Amino acid sequence: TVACSVHHHHFAKAEVLNEVCHKIIAPNMQLLQADEELFEDQPFEYVRKDIEGSDADTRRRVAVELVRGLCRNYEVQVTQLFSANISTLLEQYKQNPAANWKAKDVAIYLVNALTI
Repeated sequence: TVACSVHHHHFAKAEVLNEVCHKIIAPNMQLLQADEELFEDQPFEYVRKDIEGSDADTRRRVAVELVRGLCRNYEVQVTQLFSANISTLLEQYKQNPAANWKAKDVAIYLVNALTI
């Protein structure tokens, strides 16, 4: 990806990195209605796809790969940007766990993307 190629310098400006993280990566980490339906209808298939990595071409997986690519050159900046985001998401979940469980799901995905 561009994030980890010789062209990574395009992401060096704080404004650009902020825009990419908050307007591209974060929204693409959110669970789609189709993902929810697959989980409800075929939970084992949903988990299998996630564990085996056969969801490599999904927008969530690509967003994770973009985070990892950005972290190769801008780990401190990306971690700082998403740390605040993760805190906000977990606070939303705490306020109403039944209604805001998707916020926790995104927070977990972000933590995984930053640490694994």
